[in-house]
Amino acid sequence: MSSRKSGLGRGLDALIPSDAAYAVPARQTQRDEGLSMFRLLNPDGTVRDRLPVTLEEMKELYADMVEARAFDSKSMALQRQGRLATYAPFRGQEAAQIGAAAALLEGDWVAATYRDAALNWRAGYPWGALVLGRTGDERGGQVPLDVNVLPPSITVGGHMIHAVGLAWAERLNGGSRVALTSFGDGATSEGDFHEAMNFAAVYSTPTVFFCQNNGYAISYPTSEQTKSETIAIKAEAYGMPGVRVDGNDVVAVLVAVKEATARARSGEGPSLIEAVTYRLGPHTTADDPGRYRADDESGSWESKDPLERVRRLLERQGEWNQGWQDELEASATERIEKAVEWAESVPEPTFEEMLQRMYAEPTAPLREQMRLGGDPVAEQTSPLPRRSPGKALRKSTGGDSSPGAEVNLAQALNSALDSALANDERVVLLGEDIGRTGGVFRITDGLRERHGADRVFDTPVAESGIVGAALGMAIAGLRPVAEIQFLGFSYPAYDQIINHVARIRNRTNHRFTAPMVIRMPYGGGIGAAEHHSESTEAIYAHIPGVKVVVPSTPRDARSLLLAAIDDPDPVVFLEPIRLYRAVKEDLSDSDDDVEIGPIRIERSGDDITLISWGAMMKETRAAASALESEGVSVEVIDVRTLAPLDREGIVASVEKTGRAVIVHEAPLTGGFGGEVAATISERALYSLRAPVQRVTGWDTIFPLKRSESHYLPSVDRIVRSASEILENH
Repeated sequence: MSSRKSGLGRGLDALIPSDAAYAVPARQTQRDEGLSMFRLLNPDGTVRDRLPVTLEEMKELYADMVEARAFDSKSMALQRQGRLATYAPFRGQEAAQIGAAAALLEGDWVAATYRDAALNWRAGYPWGALVLGRTGDERGGQVPLDVNVLPPSITVGGHMIHAVGLAWAERLNGGSRVALTSFGDGATSEGDFHEAMNFAAVYSTPTVFFCQNNGYAISYPTSEQTKSETIAIKAEAYGMPGVRVDGNDVVAVLVAVKEATARARSGEGPSLIEAVTYRLGPHTTADDPGRYRADDESGSWESKDPLERVRRLLERQGEWNQGWQDELEASATERIEKAVEWAESVPEPTFEEMLQRMYAEPTAPLREQMRLGGDPVAEQTSPLPRRSPGKALRKSTGGDSSPGAEVNLAQALNSALDSALANDERVVLLGEDIGRTGGVFRITDGLRERHGADRVFDTPVAESGIVGAALGMAIAGLRPVAEIQFLGFSYPAYDQIINHVARIRNRTNHRFTAPMVIRMPYGGGIGAAEHHSESTEAIYAHIPGVKVVVPSTPRDARSLLLAAIDDPDPVVFLEPIRLYRAVKEDLSDSDDDVEIGPIRIERSGDDITLISWGAMMKETRAAASALESEGVSVEVIDVRTLAPLDREGIVASVEKTGRAVIVHEAPLTGGFGGEVAATISERALYSLRAPVQRVTGWDTIFPLKRSESHYLPSVDRIVRSASEILENH
């Protein structure tokens, strides 16, 4: 696999002189095509001022662009032959991508798109890995350990906030690396662009936003996407510099990005660069640009070919001839052919490998699916080492992080966060209003004062930005705990969770991971306003790559949160609002020994099993007591972890009692109780003495306060359902 290292532009001696009829200071903005644009190298190969690169460096840039174009041509051919998936060509954008990558230093972060093969390669992503990924193999995302380049983002714009999180983590760790994120002009219409720009500006992160404005978002021209005169001018709204540069001038791009990275490294914050360029080919191999481009449009841009202008410059300097050109192309072709040969020789992934990429260690359901779907296999684990669950966080090292003797669930969560912050410097908290005020429910109260404003962050009101930034932090080595004020507010971040947080381990074959927690208060019973009482936990439990935890007691709240923070995989941690202060427990003897996964049998019985989690455990416990008073022996299960689900524990209980009632406040249809019922039917059918019953919320939107009592499952409904199957079966 071929890759290149960054860092060009080190020497500034023997600068290439100007042979233009005029010269202006390189720093002066040029007036071109009616809009302000920075340019150093004209389309005809003449220069406007001395170029701040040596001839040898210029030849290196040219050689890189030649190789990039060769890769693009080869990829197009491979796709036409059916050897690659749909491909997004970048011909015409080589100067923008090579110039930007050449301005970076080794170790800098890159978060780019599906069209940025040249940029990613110049930053260290091997050609072979890029080809392997495009053949439809996730192992193509496993870049070398010394390469900080994320796999190409397929979703438009969602990756920009990851660069902010990466840069934010770098600043917190006292490092000097920057994060560059590349995107097209179409992505600037996405909300993630604005959230990323705002977060970067607010926290002064060392981020470079690099927009390759190639004129179109598929077929939609830039002039119709925005009423701004330029993309670069959007930077003003966020209090950062915006620069418009000729994206077909590799030197101008190099200079602009180097200035932006120097500014970022010195602590001056982010910048936005708009590189005006043009894709000479289609949007993808599935596109027909003739349907939306004028007949003569591509021809006018062919005359501005970024490779041709460098070739003409080198020819004037006596540094180019056809023999050298042939050598460059032959050498590039050989490397690319070897990369393709390597990628196509990689054995097909096995069934087990497919399942092993989702988590640090295959979960119990996945281990069972390995046995069911393929040949019997031995217990397998990830190649990545991990600590025992929670070991690093669970012993307090002093301060105020030990739980009190009698605490409620809210206090137990605060204690867990306090302990995690005290015992692991990688842990940071971020979310709306969690610092100064301690959050809506005061779960983080006092933590900013005890651990500092550089560990507990108030953020802008932007859920996608919060989760996306946390993902970047996690990839960079931190252990972020992000708070979303209510589960019902989490949906703007759903794209980040399902498309990025859950997939990063799989997309990179364990190279990059997301050890992070997303805390979400959920559930009704408090008479809150609309959107504040959602109980849609099933949509998160359905996402492979994410774990979902729901505590119902103070002891579990503390222990499970510590386990979640220490877990190598992302955890959605749902906190039942109406239980925050409903009951207290003595935690003075707590050993914080709970692990994510196993159910907890709260009460042992022989006649019927009541199964619930989180907020509805209060009513379920009360129903069990009522049934016990009538002489019924009730077993009560607190599921605690929805994903991965402890199927064996549930089945063992139902096999013993022969009857089951599942209780949750989410609507019936599509609720997670259906998954539990299916598990029982599949594995304990012949042990059942009665059909499995579900007592749930109704198939309506969660109502406002005056109808709330009609919606929530009551103790009476649970008792009636249990009594019915006990009497009739």
